[in-house]
Amino acid sequence: MKITEKNYRLVVLGCCFAIFVTLSGMVNSTGSLFIVPVSEAFGFSRSSFSLTLSLSTVSGIFINLFYGKLQKRLGVRLMVALGFASAIVAYILLWQAKTLALFYLGGLLAGLGLGFNSTTTIALIINNWFKRRKGTLLGCVSAGSGLGGFLFNSIFGAVIASHGYQAAYLLTVIVLICVAIPVVALLREHPPESAAETKDTPDLDEEYFTGFKRMLHQPKIWRTFLAAFLIGASVHAVLVAIPGQLQLQGFGAAQASTIYGGVFLVMGITKIFMGWLNDRCGIRLTTILSISCFLIGATMLIFTSTPAVAWVFVVIFGLALPSEAVLVPLIARNVMTKRQYGEYLGIYIASLIAGLTAGVPVINFFYDAFGSYTPALLFNVALGILSLWLLLPVLDDKKNKLDKTEGPAITQAPIYK
Repeated sequence: MKITEKNYRLVVLGCCFAIFVTLSGMVNSTGSLFIVPVSEAFGFSRSSFSLTLSLSTVSGIFINLFYGKLQKRLGVRLMVALGFASAIVAYILLWQAKTLALFYLGGLLAGLGLGFNSTTTIALIINNWFKRRKGTLLGCVSAGSGLGGFLFNSIFGAVIASHGYQAAYLLTVIVLICVAIPVVALLREHPPESAAETKDTPDLDEEYFTGFKRMLHQPKIWRTFLAAFLIGASVHAVLVAIPGQLQLQGFGAAQASTIYGGVFLVMGITKIFMGWLNDRCGIRLTTILSISCFLIGATMLIFTSTPAVAWVFVVIFGLALPSEAVLVPLIARNVMTKRQYGEYLGIYIASLIAGLTAGVPVINFFYDAFGSYTPALLFNVALGILSLWLLLPVLDDKKNKLDKTEGPAITQAPIYK
């Protein structure tokens, strides 16, 4: 059967969506479910086992730092395959592990899987295949992480309760294998014509990090790079604090958990909306709305004490969450050339992930020091204001207009056999 390139774009989007559902949604979002059952089964302290999640983050940062170099040598399709393979081996180890060392090794390998199949991968594939509506499409496929997190948190919670944590780890392996085979078989990094052009493009003369260091002399690069870190640190820290803050405000644990789950459900919808808004109205309005919703939501969380206010908070804060998976790649694309975007988007995502990693211990430090999340929430509001101050002078809506006038992404209809 011959598939025209126009139709094959739908296949590529389906592959990207499947990656987000399984790796970002299932693997990344369910890690905390295993802390209590594994720690109790082997007598580990919770902090010791939680290091598994931290190691996963560290290896993900490492992959993204070198993503541009790896992508040139291996290609995105092979990197996706390596990511799935790493995640599958990781969860086989976690399924059978009985020592902390093996759990830590599993965490590192899972992080490699996430790094090879991160937002960087999906954003680059969409950038290669499409010339218009890139923000909307990135929002649509990245909504898979919210869907996967919502779906698999429910499934794994039930599986762990009825059959134990090992059954959930084994189920993860089975799902990853079932998804990896068709995704790796069908995914293409470029349309045929642009793939040939890319192959003939010479490498940059500069060393990888030297080139980015020189770019950092430009205000639009260092300001957006720092803003990516601040967005990760502030938004994720407030997200993690939601259940604890709600319980301090008088909500029961089950009610706080339900409200927290609602944030992820809303996030799936708002990712699509934010991508669409970028394509229609430009990156500046999208950035202002997303960060403003974060500022309002984080402030509301301090005073949220009734269910009605809590659900208003869910909607407002849900509009801020796409800043991690959607807004940062769109900001990076706005300030870099297409070639720089392919080379260095991974470093931007590494900055974002480093912010995610740093933000959680900082907000917990504030809580330990003051016995309240309020100072930490106000501190993160200040970080949000700083990120907005960094971004607004350098973002340019003209690049969005260029996307609309470049014409259709595909001018001919080559075929895959």
